[in-house]
Amino acid sequence: MVPVTDESARVLGVVTQNDVLDKTIGWERRAPRLGLGRRIALMLQRGRAPHGVVADVMTTGAVTLQQNTAAGQAAWLMMQAGLHQAPVVGPDGRLIGIVDQMDLIGAMLADISTDHAAHAPVERRRADLRAG
Repeated sequence: MVPVTDESARVLGVVTQNDVLDKTIGWERRAPRLGLGRRIALMLQRGRAPHGVVADVMTTGAVTLQQNTAAGQAAWLMMQAGLHQAPVVGPDGRLIGIVDQMDLIGAMLADISTDHAAHAPVERRRADLRAG
């Protein structure tokens, strides 16, 4: 997934691998959905490379995430939208990065790990008090 922005870095849409392969070659009209390997093989056999400009193939109305969106909430929004990656925008609506599922999983695991470490000494003290 590659975000497409205007001159001010505001997200207009995204271009995905499927956008390039489906919209530039037109297989979505001719056959059932083909796997990536088969689509690339057909493209090479036919000697056809993708044509057109980004605006012709991009998906508009892209889901964007604010930079201060909690990792869990971002994961939920992406899951609901069926996304593996999403553009991240700042308070001014300008693109500042891309987040993917692994980024979010890592952030959530770090939160869990930090929470566990913060509570471990308290639990140990409780156990010490019970024993003593």
